[in-house]
Amino acid sequence: HNNRYANGSCFWLQGTNNSLVEENEVYYCHRNVFTLGNSSNNTIRRNYIHSRDYADIPGGYNSSGINGDRGDGGFTLYPASNNLYENNIGEGNDRGVDIEAAGSAVDNTFLANIAIGNVYGAVVNARGSTLGTMPQRNEFKNFVAVDSTALGLYLRGNLDTRCDNCTVIGTVPGITADFSPSWPGNGFYSVFF
Repeated sequence: HNNRYANGSCFWLQGTNNSLVEENEVYYCHRNVFTLGNSSNNTIRRNYIHSRDYADIPGGYNSSGINGDRGDGGFTLYPASNNLYENNIGEGNDRGVDIEAAGSAVDNTFLANIAIGNVYGAVVNARGSTLGTMPQRNEFKNFVAVDSTALGLYLRGNLDTRCDNCTVIGTVPGITADFSPSWPGNGFYSVFF
């Protein structure tokens, strides 16, 4: 039950390096659930998160989700590099996994993570018009998105993003790669499946 009048995550690691966060459950988050900001070389393993439809309230901070009826990003990197996410489950959020490259978002690895009943299973998003504001060399392995209401995997303005053995169930279209005219990165994109 984080403060819905503030732009705050339920669990936030800012400038945190070389740490292990393992086997936690986090519920009732209005904004982002589990956020790494300007952090590197962390391992996030076997955690479960669910916003429990913790919606916006009148006069409070507006979340960025489609309807404001649930938490925003599940496992969010805003931005962060060289982190490992392994065997996590994100359920009932706007985005199960969310990489926002408002700075360096490079070389993050996602191994065997599951996104269930989110609007987007995962969003990997450029947040500017330079190479430094593009997600680069991020990798998803054995990623599963189930029953996303919009997209299973949404890659916007990515460079060298890889998705090996990714599965999308119950969502059409399942995977989309494009760029935002507002945040085009440097104009050179590549995604590998």
